[in-house]
Amino acid sequence: ERTGPSPADQSGTDRTAPRPAPETRWRSAGWLVLPFIPVVLYAVYQYGRTGDILAWQHAQQAGWQRHLVSPVSSFVTTWNAAFHTSDVFTWAFRAELVGAVAGVALAVWLAWRRRWGEFAYVGLAVAALISSTYYLSIPREALLWWPLWTGLGRTATRRPLVFGVYAVIAAPLMAAYVVTFTRGSWAG
Repeated sequence: ERTGPSPADQSGTDRTAPRPAPETRWRSAGWLVLPFIPVVLYAVYQYGRTGDILAWQHAQQAGWQRHLVSPVSSFVTTWNAAFHTSDVFTWAFRAELVGAVAGVALAVWLAWRRRWGEFAYVGLAVAALISSTYYLSIPREALLWWPLWTGLGRTATRRPLVFGVYAVIAAPLMAAYVVTFTRGSWAG
């Protein structure tokens, strides 16, 4: 009889569990189609409404001059907007840069930890946002990076200093964004 902790208790994964047969895995692969159904339905909706299956992308290009570029080109454009201009959007572009660094760091950490599902979720979003004409919407998108927030919450419960540092940084930023938004400015 076994008296010590199981391999699942030590690593979080039961390495002794039998792997499903290849036929079962292929039958289960059909579930991978499920996340694409809303995308297809949205494209069909746009086609029915506008006659253009890529209406959203074309609106991005027409309204904000956003299109696919290399991440280096996008970084340079955003850097110049954040540090070589002075207008109402200067601080927003700086926030975009911070968000991009946080997103790339999170994606790298998830890949290093071999958390492939979370890496795909965060990494694809980050890759799309840092490959646009300029960084836009990254801090808002970061609100959806649940691996970041759950990890921060777990760490903050074990280390109260982390919670304190987060509160000292986040509270003024939240206040600044509320003021910016209520004054009618775009809060990126």
